[in-house]
Amino acid sequence: MIRLNKTRLDLKEGSKDLGRGVSLIMRPVSAVEHAAAKERASDMVSGFLDGSGALSLVGLPEISVGNGSNEDHRYMLNGLSRILIAVYVAEMVVSGWEGVGDEDGKPIDPSLSAFGMLFQDTGFLANFESHAYVSIFLEAREGEQ
Repeated sequence: MIRLNKTRLDLKEGSKDLGRGVSLIMRPVSAVEHAAAKERASDMVSGFLDGSGALSLVGLPEISVGNGSNEDHRYMLNGLSRILIAVYVAEMVVSGWEGVGDEDGKPIDPSLSAFGMLFQDTGFLANFESHAYVSIFLEAREGEQ
């Protein structure tokens, strides 16, 4: 029998490249922080559905559920939830960034609305998730071994 040491998770802050000249100074999210972000996202989606939430608070355009099929609604809400979770995770784990500016190219500080606008690009969203959730993915994989 062999024994393997558990993976050492590096939770230190560092620069992570999201592509196209954008990099974030960030650390991986913890499972507790991820759960808190999911709860906040759920509250925002609930507010959106009952008309009391404003997606503009997180840099997202106001959208309408419309008359689509249940499958269309589910797809739209899943995408919205994914972006909102990432926005709230980013608020906790990102301390700075490079390559993000306003329409005049002037650098802007990280904020909920700026994260929301950035993560509407699925490439940036996917790259952020791969860096932010690495510790959660490793913990889950270890639990399966």
